[in-house]
Amino acid sequence: MIKHHLVIFSPCDCNKYGSVRSDCEQTTGKCVCKPGISGMKCDKCPQGTVLGPEGCTHASIAYPINGLCVDIVCLHGAVCVQQGTKAQCVCDMLTCSSKEANLLMLCGSDNNTYMSECQLRLASCRYQKLLSIRHIGPC
Repeated sequence: MIKHHLVIFSPCDCNKYGSVRSDCEQTTGKCVCKPGISGMKCDKCPQGTVLGPEGCTHASIAYPINGLCVDIVCLHGAVCVQQGTKAQCVCDMLTCSSKEANLLMLCGSDNNTYMSECQLRLASCRYQKLLSIRHIGPC
């Protein structure tokens, strides 16, 4: 008597920009990532960068990247805006009123002094990096 075993592999869903191949290691389900990229699906970039067709690129709102919004992840309140073949993380919805300025200066986790908590949140969004309050007052 011969037994046949049917092996079914689930799709890897490796990120096309972050992984070396479209398939993954079948024993672990982990995708094989390009240098500097991590995560089970090869979709995580170092802090301050976003993953797009050109790999991990600087995520400042000043630098649109070649690619589509579906291919990048914007963090900390930013949203992606598509402009032709360029995608860009933008923070338009975050504005800080002039009344907030100088009310409560604080030191951010990046050792920069911010004029308000709103300014710190805006910087976190613009530069796509997690910022927190280190202490109240200037650094």
